Amino acid sequence: MTPIDAPPAVDDALPSLVTELPGPKALAVIAQDEAVSSPSLTRVYPLVVARGEGSIIEDVDGGITALGSGGSNRIRSAISQVVLRLCVDGTELGSAVDAPRLHVEGGHLDFEDRFDPELRDRMCAAFPDHRAWPRPDLFYGGVHAARRAPDGTFSGHGDARRDGVAI
Repeated sequence: MTPIDAPPAVDDALPSLVTELPGPKALAVIAQDEAVSSPSLTRVYPLVVARGEGSIIEDVDGGITALGSGGSNRIRSAISQVVLRLCVDGTELGSAVDAPRLHVEGGHLDFEDRFDPELRDRMCAAFPDHRAWPRPDLFYGGVHAARRAPDGTFSGHGDARRDGVAI
């Protein structure tokens, strides 16, 4: 494990807009799924995807989320992790972008050391060849996202890893 410099101060004053999910069509789909699914199947996501193409997601209520990132071979893993947090975990847009990331390449794991300690221990056990980064880092790319909610309101979030902002 290789240590990295201490994390810089985080500016919590950056704006983050939130749009309520799920919408009425998503609620209907979730209720329908719950009626026929085993109670042991836990689903907490509020976003029901109608279609996705590239890094654009359209939900059944008409909301559209677009994501992008500059970088190299870590773009796919960065965007995928944000999409999973949005669609599966039900995480709010800004929190999904800001959440800790990981990247596996050639049996080596790099990760931002902000995961739950139990999950961190399991990741390290699964990947003895690993590197923990103590702060968010540009290594993981900067995912920027914009969303038009079904009601027509807009929100966005720029990744601080790449000095992103949303106006």
